[in-house]
Amino acid sequence: MKNILTKGIKTCIHSIIYLLTLTCFGQETSFLNKFQFSIKDTVAHQACYYQNKFSYPDSTLVKVYTLDSLLVKEEVHLLNEKKEIYRRVFEYDSLGNVKSFREKDMIANTEYFVGFHPDGQLKSRHHYFNNIRLSEEYFDSNGNAIDKSDEELPAPKGGMTAWNQYLANNLHYPRVARR
Repeated sequence: MKNILTKGIKTCIHSIIYLLTLTCFGQETSFLNKFQFSIKDTVAHQACYYQNKFSYPDSTLVKVYTLDSLLVKEEVHLLNEKKEIYRRVFEYDSLGNVKSFREKDMIANTEYFVGFHPDGQLKSRHHYFNNIRLSEEYFDSNGNAIDKSDEELPAPKGGMTAWNQYLANNLHYPRVARR
C-alpha cells in the first residue's frame, strides 16, 4: 500500500513539473543596482534589488523586488515573433501601493501614463500618440484638477542667475590641474 502511494505521489509530482515546463520556457533571476541595472559581480557592486524574469512563447513577465522581497515593479511584455508589441508597467511604493502605471502599445503607437499620490489618489494622467502629447491632466491630493503650473518645482533661492553667480564665486579650479 505504501509503495503504491509513493509511486502515485511521484507520478503526480512528475506531471506537475512537466506541466510547468510546458507553460514557462525559462526563468531568470538577477541582481540589480540602485538604478535597477543588472549587475554580475555582487562583491564589487552593491545589489539593492533582484528581479525574476519569466519567459513564455508570447510574453515576458518581469518582477523587481527589494532584497527583503518587497515588490517594487512589475512589467508585462507581449511579443509577436520575438518583437515587443505591448508593455504594461506597475511601480509600487514601500507600502505596496501603486505609485504609477504605464501602458505602451507599439502597434497603435500609443502610450498612457498614470501617477498616484501616496494615499492612492490620482496625481496625473498623460496620453501620447506617435510620441506627441494628446492630453495631460494633474490632480491635487483631494482629487481636484489643477493646472500644471500649480506644481512648483524646486529652484535655487534667487533663481538660476543667483545659482550661476554662486558657482562663479565659490568654485576654484585647482592649481595642480591647470598645468
